[in-house]
Amino acid sequence: MLGDYLSHVEDTEIRSVLEFAIQLSRAHVQKLKSFFIEEQYPVPDGFSEKLDVNKETPRLFLDNFYLFYLQNIGKVGLEFYTMALANAARLDLCEYFTE
Repeated sequence: MLGDYLSHVEDTEIRSVLEFAIQLSRAHVQKLKSFFIEEQYPVPDGFSEKLDVNKETPRLFLDNFYLFYLQNIGKVGLEFYTMALANAARLDLCEYFTE
């Protein structure tokens, strides 16, 4: 299934990094979903792979851009997780932000 999303990636090393990033993202989404369900909050619809992704479109970026993007979004994530950890009152959320 990951191959569908990465069919346009030519560099095998970059593909393996992107596969790992997708798997990590899916794990995070599942964990966050469990927090919502546990607290009996409605789970947001958000981005939908079925409705918001057109796999037939031509590639927009070179493979190197994906690494650049992952590096920079990782930095942003570290900043936000640090702020969230400092403000988290629940132990399970503290553990989530430090995984």
